Amino acid sequence: QYRGDRFANFHKDVKGNNELLSLTRPDVIADIHEKYLAAGADLIETNTFGANRLKLTPHGLGEQTSDINAAGVKIAKKAAGKDVFVAGSIGPLGKLLEPMGPVPPQEAQQIYIEQATALIENGVDLIILETFSHLPTLKIAVSGVRKVSSDIPILAQMTLSENLEIFTGEKPEQTVVELSALPVQAVGFNCSVGPADMLEAVRMARPATNLPLSAQPNAGAPQK
Repeated sequence: QYRGDRFANFHKDVKGNNELLSLTRPDVIADIHEKYLAAGADLIETNTFGANRLKLTPHGLGEQTSDINAAGVKIAKKAAGKDVFVAGSIGPLGKLLEPMGPVPPQEAQQIYIEQATALIENGVDLIILETFSHLPTLKIAVSGVRKVSSDIPILAQMTLSENLEIFTGEKPEQTVVELSALPVQAVGFNCSVGPADMLEAVRMARPATNLPLSAQPNAGAPQK
């Protein structure tokens, strides 16, 4: 939480969308990166998790999709220097694919192609697909990234419920089997549960894949 005169206009600059800060308050984003670096991170993520056209359009920012992603990369790369990797963060669409939701798969792929193009052309070292709850959407995201680059490393992560299942009911071991069949370099889980539950999910998943496994737990369950 930022306080003081330096961040007095924080809420005005956000305008309901944190990714916009890469354009309006790059100092805020740079400061967050610096805190991760000071803690010893050897990889930082761009401020682009929700920077896809579908999520940006309701805020009047759809036509700035490429600019917002490019700015997120530039801020992260400047903070990272030569010794720290920069991962281009891509998140879910916020709406499900047809027939469960309103988004046609072909449209979803084009949305991810647009975001991945901006991230890759501006120099990210890898792509991290994170906090996906719907496996078909993650598969579409992977295909979109691969339309842009056949060789950039991809880390694919799903989010888990408290009973260690993804949205469609698969357990960790089933999930990583499906993820490992995709053209990705590492698989895993993030968000939702705390370290203890996440560790259990990794233990369950480990025998089901030969790929590197990642885990990014919450500090604990979100407090309402």
